[in-house]
Amino acid sequence: MLIVCSGPDTWRARKRAQELVEAFKAKHDASGFSTEALKSGDFQAVMNQIGAPSIFSPKRFIRCDGLLEGLKIADIRKLSSRLKTDGENTILLTVEAEPPAQKTIDEFEGQGFFHYAYPNVTGSAFQQACIAYAKDKGVSESKARTVASRCDGDMWMAVNELSKLGAYADAPLSESEYDQDSLFALVDDYLIKNKSWRDNFWKSGDDQVPSLLLTQTKTALRIKDGEPVKLPIFVIRKFKNSDPTKLENSFFKSLLCFISLRSGLSGTKELESIL
Repeated sequence: MLIVCSGPDTWRARKRAQELVEAFKAKHDASGFSTEALKSGDFQAVMNQIGAPSIFSPKRFIRCDGLLEGLKIADIRKLSSRLKTDGENTILLTVEAEPPAQKTIDEFEGQGFFHYAYPNVTGSAFQQACIAYAKDKGVSESKARTVASRCDGDMWMAVNELSKLGAYADAPLSESEYDQDSLFALVDDYLIKNKSWRDNFWKSGDDQVPSLLLTQTKTALRIKDGEPVKLPIFVIRKFKNSDPTKLENSFFKSLLCFISLRSGLSGTKELESIL
């Protein structure tokens, strides 16, 4: 039997996978000796394990995430044949970033094959997911809605925030620094060219400003290039409507500032002439 849990909502996919592991242990393997996690994508190790009987339970459970990624169709056929020969003795589970291709699904037709797909959810569906998780953690619905609004589409971040609130109800949200008069706010003032950015920028007197400016402009360019991988949703929202030409100009200026400061060619106060 092959079970595939696929993303891109990797939090829900992995949560489902863990639930399946726990369900197997509860029904067949209380000792845990017949449940094994193999190195991601280790095809040969999986092939070696399928068919090897367990002396502790009638079935074995093997988890090997990323198993199908990049696997050639010839290897897919070998895997299908081995599982078919093994019958119901082995359950193989993999968490994949992408859903299996149709030709892969076709190879497992007529035998145990289950696919749990978890696309990204946003809006009201995401909010309801956050409210349900918050209820288990003892977090109020109003706070769950706030977290859902800030983290829309990013369940990993939402779970982190809700878990933190479950342990400490008055804990500040991680992204709250963007709402305050912080170094991040100063950099944002520069990027969107607020009128008072020069005064506020240098009044801070903080040597971290040039390096933060560089990282933030680089992040903004990643978003404009369509590569917001692993970036918090509130950061993506902040920069998604920025002018690409102005961002590139700001990035090169911030890079020049950073190099000038690190090389000793200038001090923090002198960087204003570059910006």
